[in-house]
Amino acid sequence: MKITKKEIGIAVALALTIAAFSVFYNTAPQRDSLEGHYGLQSAASLESMYGFTSEPSERVRIMDADIQGKLRNGTFETVVPFIEALTREKGGLIITERMTFKEGLWSGEIVSKLPPENASAFTMGTRENIDENGRVLLIQISIREFTSQNATGGEQYSTIKTFLSEEFEEGKETPEPVNQLMSVFPVLVTGLVWITEGLIVGVPLCFASLGVVMLIKRIIIPLWKKELNKSM
Repeated sequence: MKITKKEIGIAVALALTIAAFSVFYNTAPQRDSLEGHYGLQSAASLESMYGFTSEPSERVRIMDADIQGKLRNGTFETVVPFIEALTREKGGLIITERMTFKEGLWSGEIVSKLPPENASAFTMGTRENIDENGRVLLIQISIREFTSQNATGGEQYSTIKTFLSEEFEEGKETPEPVNQLMSVFPVLVTGLVWITEGLIVGVPLCFASLGVVMLIKRIIIPLWKKELNKSM
């Protein structure tokens, strides 16, 4: 029994259609749930999510945070002025600022007081700047809750403590060709995984589709035509 090129083409097209429909069907609910989750989060800021703002005479929730970061050697003088400027930009003030220079490395602590509605934006901005110059080790967030009528002026501000310390970079720098190779390596691995999965799933699916095409074309359609001719 000879298989024609037309039958093979129809079988491949059918297999691709089934695979595409399967991928879409399996990912559509997950995508909808993720869109709903992130859409809700983007529509309401962190302040509203945690309930940082509140109307007078109601319960007030205020976020405090501790941020710890390790910086590359020589970047402490860049991060500290950024935090000072960001504190002023967000309507806050610096309560204390302690810095120590020891064995060629800087370390220190900055305590900022900010309006509750700007606390999360300040925390995120500080985290991004630390990541650009080193790495964030820890962000610990705590929530204080009380009634606005019983709150004092100092209690109505968020306290953000930032602990920074420089560290020496250990070892020699990785050669540029090695860095480029390492950046491409994950892509190669992902491509090989996709190819393997495609062969494992695609080949049996193509054979199954070819069987369906041959069954319809060589058995079902001739029988249908035969019965149609009899009825006529």
